[in-house]
Amino acid sequence: MMKINKRELLKKLTQENLWKRLSWEEIRLYLVLIIFADEVKGTGRLSSKVLEGCLGENFPRDQLEKAAHDLENLSLVKLDISSPGPEIEFEFLRGNKRGSNHKKIQA
Repeated sequence: MMKINKRELLKKLTQENLWKRLSWEEIRLYLVLIIFADEVKGTGRLSSKVLEGCLGENFPRDQLEKAAHDLENLSLVKLDISSPGPEIEFEFLRGNKRGSNHKKIQA
């Protein structure tokens, strides 16, 4: 099982000053993902409707794709937004900040 600690995920943004490298929209997305994540699995799934409700209508698909790319490059979370369905899946990561050698968060 991939267990996550939501408090530690929040601390990571400030302790490593990662928030300075993200846009406000990307930070909002990251916070939403933490809220909806399954703490035992370290993953989650959100419908487009819920995501729009949390982030607003002014968060277009191309901005979501950029946010997904940036969050993954910082080894925070991997979003699967490639499927055309009404849901996105995500998984929290732990690894280096260069974007390679991603590791899933484990207990």
